[in-house]
Amino acid sequence: MRDRKARIADASLTVAQLGYAHWFFGNLYEAVAKIPERLAGAPDLAVQGEPVSLSSVLRPGSPVRYHLAGAPITVVATVSAVTAGWNRPSDRLWLAMSAACTLSGGLLTGYVVREINLKLFFTARPLAVAEQEELLRRWHRLNRIRLVAAGVAWLAAERVRSSVGCYPPGTARSAVPAYRCTRAQTMVTRASLRACGAPKTCA
Repeated sequence: MRDRKARIADASLTVAQLGYAHWFFGNLYEAVAKIPERLAGAPDLAVQGEPVSLSSVLRPGSPVRYHLAGAPITVVATVSAVTAGWNRPSDRLWLAMSAACTLSGGLLTGYVVREINLKLFFTARPLAVAEQEELLRRWHRLNRIRLVAAGVAWLAAERVRSSVGCYPPGTARSAVPAYRCTRAQTMVTRASLRACGAPKTCA
């Protein structure tokens, strides 16, 4: 049963890491390429006099469309990994860290979309230059926090994945030599662990 949970946790973390990478590099590209500055005056998004609606937010070119598909999958994978992996006390801190970063990044993204993006990209009135510049500065400041959240979530998930399979369920981490497990070791079963010549861990 525990081995099954370990496999579920590992598979869920793999999917979650893909989501974190999608999130990280998407936000990084937007910052480096100055996408907010370009979209702030894009006529296909900021249609003057048009009220903000779901169709306007999801029209072609909207940055919301990039994150819309990946976000739910990442959240579900993270919840699945935490649920399946919580029985390992040594991994709980890292699982909690990954989940906390996912939650905080998601909430921050919601704030950015509602309080900044809608005003920048979908405003029904022209923005003063000073107001637009202030919104852009806020976007970049908050985006740096989102990048940190995505990066930490990925690293925390990797830390858990590196330990899954290295120690049989119930084995205390302090009872074996400290070392970083290889990717190959994380994929072996308890039977193959015994074949390594050590009952507690592969050398």
